[in-house]
Amino acid sequence: MKSLIVAWWYGTRMLPISKVIPKEMMPVWDKPVIQYIVDWIVWCWIKDIVIINTTQKKIIEDRFDKNYELEDMLEKKWKTEMLEMVNRPRNMANYTFVKQLEWLGTWWAVLQAQDWLDDDYFMLNFWDAIYSPSDFQRIFQKFQETKCPIIGIVPQPIEETWNHWVALLNWEKLVQIEESRDSAKAASNYIWDWFCILPKQIFNILNDIKKQKNWWKFRLADWINILAKQTDIYTIKIDSYRDIWTIQKRLNANNKVYKDWFLF
Repeated sequence: MKSLIVAWWYGTRMLPISKVIPKEMMPVWDKPVIQYIVDWIVWCWIKDIVIINTTQKKIIEDRFDKNYELEDMLEKKWKTEMLEMVNRPRNMANYTFVKQLEWLGTWWAVLQAQDWLDDDYFMLNFWDAIYSPSDFQRIFQKFQETKCPIIGIVPQPIEETWNHWVALLNWEKLVQIEESRDSAKAASNYIWDWFCILPKQIFNILNDIKKQKNWWKFRLADWINILAKQTDIYTIKIDSYRDIWTIQKRLNANNKVYKDWFLF
């Protein structure tokens, strides 16, 4: 199984700093956000990672590439520990970077990876939440038990479901996902935090969407709902360790990771 990380958004909620530094590279404690995701993917014994990137975010590729001048300097000065720290992200997995040249939505970003994801299933990750390492393992174990698509859902107070994708369930199976515009009318208090294991057949759905005249209306949950009508999708409750999609949330995440440093 391979993993797909989608890292193509502008990061407008973090302007002005995200104009210069991609949000995926902003630090939480002592490493960038995207490194936490890669760490836990590798912890699940997934070694092949595809990252959907843009031409404006080459710094993400640099994170997982060789830096000849820096490594040469560290080696000559016998700074072995620092050299190992610099090399660790590059050596821990095999990376493929795919450029999204058109900004046509999340479904379009995922579609760009279809030629690189040749296994029956793949793990889909987004950048804007740090999970506890056990959540990655539990989702992977659930997939091994069911051999079906899996999505992670996060329990939230009902009043905090506004503007989130809310999951309607039949026991542990997904019925559908809908966007909550009114917390009082939310279908449940479980939100989908964009963390899942999906089958390769999702690309058939995305290619069908591309052929439709109103393709631009399709949103993230629409193709998951189409998949739910074709096959069982199981859910697993996870603890979204800390959302980081705004500056305030990222500051809160720094504090949380600092207190629970032993997890990381």
